[in-house]
Amino acid sequence: MKKITFILVLSVLLSLTGCSLFSPSDNLDAVTGVLSAQTSNDDQPGTHLITDDDGEIYPVSSTRFNLSSQQYLENRVTLRGYMTDDGIFSVDGVTVLELLEKENGKASWIEYMNQKVGFKLKYYDNWEVKEFPDVVNFKAPLSEEYPGEDPADIPHDIFIVSVHELDEDETLEMFGETYANDVFGGEKSAFTEAKIGYNQMDALKLEVDTKDDVIFFLGRDELVYELAFMPNEGMSEAYERAFYEMLLEFQLVPFNDSIFEEEAEDPALEEEVAEDAEATEEEEAEVEAAPEEILDEAPLPAVTEYDYSDFSEFESGPYHFKAKYPKPWYYAGKTRPSEGVLHQYSFSDEEVTDENQFAGLDILDTAELPSGTTVELKNGQGAMKYIGSTVHIYVKVGERAYRVQGNREIEEILLKIAGSIEAVE
Repeated sequence: MKKITFILVLSVLLSLTGCSLFSPSDNLDAVTGVLSAQTSNDDQPGTHLITDDDGEIYPVSSTRFNLSSQQYLENRVTLRGYMTDDGIFSVDGVTVLELLEKENGKASWIEYMNQKVGFKLKYYDNWEVKEFPDVVNFKAPLSEEYPGEDPADIPHDIFIVSVHELDEDETLEMFGETYANDVFGGEKSAFTEAKIGYNQMDALKLEVDTKDDVIFFLGRDELVYELAFMPNEGMSEAYERAFYEMLLEFQLVPFNDSIFEEEAEDPALEEEVAEDAEATEEEEAEVEAAPEEILDEAPLPAVTEYDYSDFSEFESGPYHFKAKYPKPWYYAGKTRPSEGVLHQYSFSDEEVTDENQFAGLDILDTAELPSGTTVELKNGQGAMKYIGSTVHIYVKVGERAYRVQGNREIEEILLKIAGSIEAVE
């Protein structure tokens, strides 16, 4: 694919000449083009630039989206929002239209999960991961070349996730104070409240006057997670930004083996666990072997009762739709969880993990509906089919197809969710 290079040239011209190449419009509510980051010596407003298909450049910023995320940066996108009085396009919606070819060596964004330490996140695959019993290190690549030196001798920037036990009656704040004393001695330091992770969990941020280290502490029952970025090579804006991107994706997950507890072996319990595992394998084999049970093509009766009094509503900025779901449920999103799915919203009756989700709403990468039993929904005609013990409901809204899926026992709720999907301009 042809690499777009004129963005950098225009950015340099802007910084050298101070001339405005922008054409702000009071009526502008969407702009399509290639998104780029502003350089450190750029004196233009905003944080990023978008160059539209006619070569016009607009300064943009957003408080809702991390525009420096690799899924947006240097790709062709549509930004939705409004032009501020300062001439900055304020972004409240992003749609990725095309992934453009990046420079050689550009990293990919992948998911990592460790159920011994009890967390998952996403990271760039050119970072090196090292696992220890209660610590995981994400080591950044070197930001420059060091001729004549062994790269192994050069300290790398590093993101450390480690977990500690609290002493009896010790609070998170007390742990932080002790940590600051032990690690930084008499250095002047301060704590501020913060929100971190995918679910915006309460945390403490430690700042030390003479250090560039960025450290957060997060409580979990009798444990404390330390999430620290240590710029050992030197403060790299790109790697610090990557750290905050990774921090934004941080989630707690259930332990499969506690690193702090060693339970006595119980032969009876081991036998029970083995029997459960065998039964689970048999159930999974039955589901896997079950063919798609697609009913005949005769239309089902229309769903007429759409009582949403006990439902909440969420709106997806990037994909421009909204939908309703039961108030007691929690939801969480995941980008490209499987082939053919652009984004998935998973549901559970508690904080969502991969283990407890029981329903989902998928944004498909096609506008076509599959074959299946025709069903009349509140927002149009859909298709429905049964696969094993699950039901899949498909509906087309605007130019996108959606799939709502879950256990047959909650089929009526799933039909309501599918019928509530609306396009948002």
